[in-house]
Amino acid sequence: MTVSRADGVVEWADFRNPHRRDRDYTGLGPYTFDERQAVAAISELRRALVAHGT
Repeated sequence: MTVSRADGVVEWADFRNPHRRDRDYTGLGPYTFDERQAVAAISELRRALVAHGT
């Protein structure tokens, strides 16, 4: 998977699984997110994981 950021947008694309090379993920994505919302969601997840000792 590639993650790119430009002009306030985060994009997830080029999905693949190195453990299942025979699977086709071309129909998955790309997904785009507002950069501020994406950063806030990732920060919230990080805080929750730290709080739970994960």
